[in-house]
Amino acid sequence: MTRRHASRPGRDWRTALLTGRFNSGALAAHLGIAPNASATVVAFDLREPASGDVVSQDARRAEAAEIISVHAASYRRSALVTQACGQVYAMLPERAEGSAPEGPLARWAEDVVSALRHHLRTPVQAVVAGTAPRLDDIPAVKLRGHHGLQVLARTPERQVATHTALTASLMVRDVLGLLDRHGDIRHPAIEELARHDDLHGTEMCRSLLLYLDAFGDVGRVAKDLNVHPNTLRYRVRKAVALTGLDLDDPEHRLAAMLQLRLSRETPGTSPFPGG
Repeated sequence: MTRRHASRPGRDWRTALLTGRFNSGALAAHLGIAPNASATVVAFDLREPASGDVVSQDARRAEAAEIISVHAASYRRSALVTQACGQVYAMLPERAEGSAPEGPLARWAEDVVSALRHHLRTPVQAVVAGTAPRLDDIPAVKLRGHHGLQVLARTPERQVATHTALTASLMVRDVLGLLDRHGDIRHPAIEELARHDDLHGTEMCRSLLLYLDAFGDVGRVAKDLNVHPNTLRYRVRKAVALTGLDLDDPEHRLAAMLQLRLSRETPGTSPFPGG
């Protein structure tokens, strides 16, 4: 890749790299690089509240892309930056075969995020999506970055994460997506608990999920719920009595956690307050 390509105003061919809608051999020849060149993808998102002002949002995203381009060119001379899916992606060519170390890339991304927050006065998050070993693999790595940003949005206090660090969260996300598409796979005990909450205005679903997430740390969960520890113990005992869940059985715990998380994250069907 040569520097003149990184400064071109048009970005159609850069977007083609992310979407896979290109002939890799022809595009490699156009860019002056080998078809088997590798590149690391870093995804950025401006966490601005939806305002409905599309023109303003596009302008700010374009400004962010320019700032990222300056930092990317300093980090990798022939870096490419473009926008896709409402986000900004940096493609950083690697000097040798294999994946780039995540540590230095994460620190670089942290510096870029800090610069974006300073200049744009808005929250920004980034995900180091990983290294595409060939041009053909860039769309798949871009998708990892896109999904990683979706997961990272749940923890706005985190500025940067690597795809490796988000693997567990992404795995759970995929499992919940699979469950959501198969409505016949449900635990009747959790459905009964949700109905009880709905009828009586209780919070046993939420209490049980937090209790399971915290490995039964009653003191911590009671503090989070702003209730007395004995109140939480009572809720858990009552949930067990109502449903017949065996919390000593790891499969019961796992099934309950998955379905409770699915209920919490499914709009319009959640028994959780505000769900």
